[in-house]
Amino acid sequence: MSRDTFLKIISIIFASSITIFSSLTFKREISTKYRVKVESISENIILSPDSTRYVEVNLECPHLISENLLKSPKEIKINLKGERYSSVQIDVDEIKIDKPALCKIKEINPKTIYLNLERKISKELEVIPDIVGRVDDKYSVSVTVVPKYVKAVGPENELKGKNKAYTEMIDIQGKTQDFSLEVPLYKINNSVDFFPQTVTVFIKIREKE
Repeated sequence: MSRDTFLKIISIIFASSITIFSSLTFKREISTKYRVKVESISENIILSPDSTRYVEVNLECPHLISENLLKSPKEIKINLKGERYSSVQIDVDEIKIDKPALCKIKEINPKTIYLNLERKISKELEVIPDIVGRVDDKYSVSVTVVPKYVKAVGPENELKGKNKAYTEMIDIQGKTQDFSLEVPLYKINNSVDFFPQTVTVFIKIREKE
């Protein structure tokens, strides 16, 4: 190996070492969200919508690590085995938060995680199409929905007293001919799921006799 080649290799190694050293030495503060993931709860228990879903964690990390940290999803796992319908408060200082070894936690918000456990129920709801707009006065409109009923699954308090599910808006303004379309159901909130999630709406438009 010639002297010039040897010196070139040494220069490359030295430059790489400086880059790595700088990336690990120079630090910055970043704010990242940790999703609250509840484990080991009964199948007939569900978290109510007002439960804490995310925790904001401020970290001080080497620059190189902070870049990768922002790209990866993060979770705080909470084991609620044996819990029944109740409200649970957990101090974040009592929770182990996974973080890279060279990072330091500066602040966590909120300081307390609130988890409200409710009974999960399912019930059939009648589907009501949300029709907007109008046709000319010389036409009549009839609407058919398939399926006519859907199953809703969610917290008991959210579904209590509800017997109808509504579609997203269907505009019939100025229509003169029959048409059909697949329409999503309007979400009550993120804790309630519909099965199926869409329905087919048939619109018949006829001239009045």
